[in-house]
Amino acid sequence: MADRPPLPVWGKERVTLLGDAARAMLPYLDQCGCTALEDAVSLAQLIKKNRAAFSITTLRTWKKLRHQRTAPIPRQARHTGNARRPPRLLHRACSQMKNNSSHVHYLFTLFR
Repeated sequence: MADRPPLPVWGKERVTLLGDAARAMLPYLDQCGCTALEDAVSLAQLIKKNRAAFSITTLRTWKKLRHQRTAPIPRQARHTGNARRPPRLLHRACSQMKNNSSHVHYLFTLFR
């Protein structure tokens, strides 16, 4: 799986990105679809609350609000994913064991 830094700009003029399109994240927190739904609902609520037309100013306000809420999520997902991945040594041991007839002996030689 790949990870990338968040986009600094989510849209242009009256077009914006929502959810993963705006900030792709690793799947370790299961938040991808949730943030897309939050994006849509929060934008609709902001438009309704301000009785505003879908304007550039509304999108800028919405992006600031959403960025505060969502910026930590991709970092947390990355951190959780790193914690769940097996150490490289264990991964190497597992891949080498496939080609080694004495699996137990091979594991012990790695940890001496």
